[in-house]
Amino acid sequence: MRLPKFEFKKTQNVLEVYSEDASRWYKVKPLGVFFPKNTEEAQKCVEFCYKEGIPITPRGGGSGLTGGAVPENGGIIVSTEKMKNFIVEEGFFISEAGAISGEIERKANKIGYTLPAQPSSLNFSTIGGNIATDAAGLRSVKYGSARDYIIELEVILPNGEIKTFGPQEAQIFAGSEGTLGLIAKVKMQLVKT
Repeated sequence: MRLPKFEFKKTQNVLEVYSEDASRWYKVKPLGVFFPKNTEEAQKCVEFCYKEGIPITPRGGGSGLTGGAVPENGGIIVSTEKMKNFIVEEGFFISEAGAISGEIERKANKIGYTLPAQPSSLNFSTIGGNIATDAAGLRSVKYGSARDYIIELEVILPNGEIKTFGPQEAQIFAGSEGTLGLIAKVKMQLVKT
């Protein structure tokens, strides 16, 4: 098996850390962990695994409690944690999947906006993970969940194809826990504070 030429780790320490999520109830060691730095690298990871018949599990911050970030037996983790670039503008932000939601929130606050869907894991969860789990938080009664604020979603499908979806089409990926594709980039609405 010839691996793509970017960061791939399979030391026991790394495998141990990436074998579970925050629940610590489910534990399956991956074959290894890819750490792509951008969409192109993530696409190559997904494409490689697809061609080799290796199951992948997309992973953001690993803060979930339902096992969504735990790998399938014999699978590889594709961690988006190094894909963390984002920009905040008036009324919206554009972000790679691995950006920490709390960092986006703090930058939005500086210009009078807020992330409407704020899970309790805001300061360590990733925006891609928030979409993959359709995160909501305590403000959900007023604001709804992450899916309600997606403007555009860039997804790497299981065969490695990159697709961009508008708000209606993107709804299917919100809450899918990475089973339909790896969320690479998002454009989302912010609300005025």
